[in-house]
Amino acid sequence: MPSLEIWDSLDRARVEAWEGLLAGRPAQSPYLHPDWSVLLAEVYGWRPCHVAAWEEDRLVGLLPAMRGRTLAGRVKIHALPLSHLTPPLVESSEIAPLLAMKLAVEASRTGAAKAAFHAPADDLGLAGKARSDGVAGHWHRRGGQYVSVLDLDRYRAEGERLFKSTARRNARKAGRLGVAAVERTGPDAYMGAYRILLETRRRQGVPSYPASLFAALSRHPGARLFFAEYKGEAVSVVVLLTLGGHSIYMYGGSTAQAYALRGADRLFSYVIGRLAEEDAAVLDFGLTPAWHTDLLRFKEKWGCLSEPLEHVVWSRRPVSSLRNDPRTTVAGRAASACIRRMPLSVLAWCSGRLFKYLA
Repeated sequence: MPSLEIWDSLDRARVEAWEGLLAGRPAQSPYLHPDWSVLLAEVYGWRPCHVAAWEEDRLVGLLPAMRGRTLAGRVKIHALPLSHLTPPLVESSEIAPLLAMKLAVEASRTGAAKAAFHAPADDLGLAGKARSDGVAGHWHRRGGQYVSVLDLDRYRAEGERLFKSTARRNARKAGRLGVAAVERTGPDAYMGAYRILLETRRRQGVPSYPASLFAALSRHPGARLFFAEYKGEAVSVVVLLTLGGHSIYMYGGSTAQAYALRGADRLFSYVIGRLAEEDAAVLDFGLTPAWHTDLLRFKEKWGCLSEPLEHVVWSRRPVSSLRNDPRTTVAGRAASACIRRMPLSVLAWCSGRLFKYLA
C-alpha cells in the first residue's frame, strides 16, 4: 500500500514529481498542472492541501486540493477551487479512493465544514459508497450541472457545419461589419480583458473576478487571450487555459456594443478554427448549472456535447444534492440588483476583496 502525505507547500522537487506524474497521462486538464495551483495561491490566498501517494521514492498518485476560509472564518477545502473537473492523477485506480479518504480525514482534522471533490464518484473510486471507511461524516453526490466539450476532431471532419446555423450566420455578419479576431499577449492586453469582463459581470448582476487574476494569467504559460475588435477597439474577449491538446474556455465577456456587431460569434468561430489548425484535441467549455439554459444553448450551438456532471462532497452534516438557482431567492435577486447599479470601480474593489471567500 502506498504511503500518503499532505503537501502544504510546493518546492522544486515536489513540482518535478508532479510534472512527471502528469507527463505520463496525455490530454489532461490544464487545471491539473501545478502552475494552476500556484496561481490560485497567489491570487486568492488559498493554501496547498495536496494529497500525495508514494511507493518508495516514486510519486504514484496526487489529488490537488487547496485550503481556504469562508467569510465566517470556517476552513473550506476544495479539490480544486475554480476548477470544474479535477480528478486525481493516479497510476492505478486503487489509489484514488485512498487519496479521497485522506483528504476527508484532513478536512475533519482541521475543522472544515466540507471537502468538495470536483470529480465524479467513479473517478474517485467511491462509486456505491455512502461514506468512506473510518471517516465520520456524510458523502454526497452533488448534481444539477452539465459539462460541455467540443471534440475538435469532429470540427476538423465537418468544419463549420458542426455549428448551428445562427452561429455561422452571426459570425459571417460580424466579418462583413469589419469585426476582426486576434490573439494578444502581455499585461496591458489582460487588463483590457479584465475591464470588459468587469462590465459584462455587472450587466449580468454577478460578482466579478479580481484584477489580480488577470495580472497572474498574463504570466501563466498556459493562458491564451483572444479579442474581437471593431475599428481598433476590443468588443469581446475569450481567455483560454491550455495544456498540450486540451484547452479550457475560462472567461469571456463583451461590451454592450458587441451584441449588435455579433462580436462574440466572430470570436468563437475564430478561436475554434485556430485550435483545430493547431491540432488541439478538445475545447472544454466548462460547467453550466442546469438552470442556466441560455448558457447551455450558447455552448451547444458551437457543436459542444453536454453531459450531466456530479461532484462528490464530504461534509460534517448533510447538504443539498443540487445547486439552486440564486435568481429564485430574495437575497440572490437583491444582490444582483445591487451589482447592476454599482459603479465599475466599486464592483472591482468589492470583487478583489470578497471573491476568494465566494469561490
